[in-house]
Amino acid sequence: MPHYENVNSVDRKVKKSENRCITCLKTNLLVISTFTGVVLGVILGFVLRQTREWTVKEMEYIGFIGQLFLQMLKSLIVPLITSSLVSAIACGPVTFRKYSSQSYWILYDHYFLLP
Repeated sequence: MPHYENVNSVDRKVKKSENRCITCLKTNLLVISTFTGVVLGVILGFVLRQTREWTVKEMEYIGFIGQLFLQMLKSLIVPLITSSLVSAIACGPVTFRKYSSQSYWILYDHYFLLP
């Protein structure tokens, strides 16, 4: 009978390590998905580039989608940075308050005034 007890303990250890692996995958799903998407995008880009010659109009269409994505990303990031700067100005020390308005205008110039 000791043999069966030893097998049961090994089964429990295997199940425990499987549970740990599944838990790790579930907690890091966003990171894994992001990394997989980047790798697949790079591979797809190289494959599509090598398949045929692209016309200027087709490249403009794809470039438009990329520019649209970047503009949407900026519209999400700017409010986050602005609210962080306002919070830092309100809670920061006096020396930081002196330079915080300059950093706000640099950010404003970069995102709103430049194309």
